[in-house]
Amino acid sequence: KIVHTILSEKFIETYDDNLELISRKKSPKHETIYSMIRGLTGITQFLSNENLEIEAIFVTITEKRQKTKMPVQLQNKSRRHLKNWIPLGKYLEKIDSKKILKTKSDYKNLLTKKIIEKKSFTIKELEESIFSDFGKQSSKFSRSLVWILIKMNIVHENGKIGRSKLYEITSKI
Repeated sequence: KIVHTILSEKFIETYDDNLELISRKKSPKHETIYSMIRGLTGITQFLSNENLEIEAIFVTITEKRQKTKMPVQLQNKSRRHLKNWIPLGKYLEKIDSKKILKTKSDYKNLLTKKIIEKKSFTIKELEESIFSDFGKQSSKFSRSLVWILIKMNIVHENGKIGRSKLYEITSKI
C-alpha cells in the first residue's frame, strides 16, 4: 500500500515574535487527484499488479509561519528569493476523504464521465473536460494520465483527427 496525501485545503497562520497569531488566511493552492499523476509515471509497470494499492488521502493542513523584520534565508539555503517569514511547521487539521486506486476500473474512473461516455477522445478534449470539472491546474496532467492509461492497456491510440491523436478506451476492463 502506498499512501499519498493531497492538500484539499491549506490555511496559513502568521505569528509575531512572541508567537501570537497575527493572521490566518486560506491559501489559493488546492490539489486534486490529478496532482499525483506525475508521480505515478515512475511506477507504471507496477500499477496493474493486484497486490499494489494506492490510497490518496485528501487533507486540510495549517502552515505556521513566524514574521520577521527583515527578509531571511532558510538555514538550508533552499530559498531563491528571501521572505519576511520563517516556517514553523505544517500541521494536519483533518482528513477530508480517501480514494483508493487498485483495479484498472479505478484508474479508468480518473477519466471524467463525459470522456468515458464518449469512449474516444483527444488530449485537448480530455484537458477541457478535466478543466471544467476540476480546474485549470489539474488539466496540465492530462498527457501523463493518458500515458499511464496506455501503459496499463486501459486506453489505446486509434488514429488521428487533424494533427491530434485520437485515443479510445479499451472495451475489456
